[in-house]
Amino acid sequence: MSPFYSREFHDLARPHLGWVLEQYNLFDELVPNGDVNVDFAACTVRRGGYELRVGLLGSYAEDGTWLWGWANPHFEGAPVIAETERLRTLGAAGPGVPELAEGLVDLNHLPDPRLGSDHLALAAMGLLGARGLVIFNHGGRARTFLVVTDPGIPFARPGAADRVEACLRNGSLLFGDSAWDGERGYATAVVRGYLAHHGLTERVGEGGIGGVFDNGNVLTVRIGADDTLDGVEITGPDGGEPLPGPTVAATGLRRTDAGPQPEPFPSGLLPTVLPRLARALAQDLALEDHLREAGWSAGAGVEWDADTATLRYPTAAEGPGAVVVAGREIGVFDPATATWEWAGWEGAEPLRAAAGDSGHPELAADGVDLSGYRRPAHIVDILTRTAAGLGSGRGVATVPADGGRTRYVVVTDPAVPAARADLERVAEVILGAANLVHPVASRESLRRDMRALARGYFEAFGLPTLNMYGPEALGGLFGLYEARVLFSVDGTVQSVEVGLMGAPR
Repeated sequence: MSPFYSREFHDLARPHLGWVLEQYNLFDELVPNGDVNVDFAACTVRRGGYELRVGLLGSYAEDGTWLWGWANPHFEGAPVIAETERLRTLGAAGPGVPELAEGLVDLNHLPDPRLGSDHLALAAMGLLGARGLVIFNHGGRARTFLVVTDPGIPFARPGAADRVEACLRNGSLLFGDSAWDGERGYATAVVRGYLAHHGLTERVGEGGIGGVFDNGNVLTVRIGADDTLDGVEITGPDGGEPLPGPTVAATGLRRTDAGPQPEPFPSGLLPTVLPRLARALAQDLALEDHLREAGWSAGAGVEWDADTATLRYPTAAEGPGAVVVAGREIGVFDPATATWEWAGWEGAEPLRAAAGDSGHPELAADGVDLSGYRRPAHIVDILTRTAAGLGSGRGVATVPADGGRTRYVVVTDPAVPAARADLERVAEVILGAANLVHPVASRESLRRDMRALARGYFEAFGLPTLNMYGPEALGGLFGLYEARVLFSVDGTVQSVEVGLMGAPR
């Protein structure tokens, strides 16, 4: 078995894993989750009604790779990468730490690469002695990680025994690696790092490893023979009561106007959208194939003729040649005002009716204000593809309109073939649909929604679904072959793998 991380990385990171989980929990308590606004030039972020000083730690891409901030060419020499430059120096010292010294880190050897990016960021937070992490989506399923350096965030103090135990226990399991450790754990390193971080003199006795807090309480951690954590106990003059922790008022955090938080995509519309979205994107690909075969110059602009209700796609041939297909207008989007105007496409009517029935009549109105939603452009893409599918459209085209607006047109031409189940393109289609939905979906229902999205593709083409993999995957059967959609621990679509049905992945 190959190791998940290098021995050098384990040795550096493990002593920090107990206290860094404690610190991360405190940060989330002090600074509520919410919409994130970053000013990279000023090294600040706004979240949950506070403005914080931060550094760019790194980013996680859909292909399962991690890019350190210091290796991002867009920020070369910028102050915002000073923190990750420290990690780069640390990674180049001594025998070297490849996970820190290499700008791009491939996490695809991990069971869950997306979860691995969380773990890598937590380890980096500990190595930097940072005060928190801000994680946000920057498009599709990709994420950016900011390390919080703001002195207004205090360092956590040990809490009640159950909370201390949870942090130490989880820290002692976070980077377990049988390739290096066999059947042993590394709880001693975590506990000693925790004591050192809190400035506690280590005491070793028959009961285990521990230290004495400022209030006289005694922390004792029992370590098993295999270096696993067996239990945590806090006793003393205060009966083991936790030390008083910092409060928001005492931290000196800078308040800012959080403003109204953007809403996720309406959950009541998802039963209408999710079964159709991936198939609609497959139909877009079928339209592209048809146009290419007819001589369309890929990338050339498309023109809409409202008088003849046709789309003209320029061809590579000399002269004014074009592929002409029939279409109907769905609507027009104005990105400057985040407003959408429905047109008369009949496929939109059942979607608009579903919007009204689900408690969102504003989406059914002729003119829709999307400024209160996350990623209005994503919302429009989702609505238009769903409406095209509901009306048996043959693909969607976008055409520039006046005033910087974008016109959406559904192709209705029967000469364009209907999409079919395609084993070679199933990954492209499902991942494309996931990239549209993920940034606007509710975190609370992400696992359910992403499974429904994947299942919708298989059922739309009459493919049997395979539910034998539990929450980690969902399969669709293409004869003897299978497309297996893999999900991260938070429900995000991680990847789509294709192979013989039932074969190990």
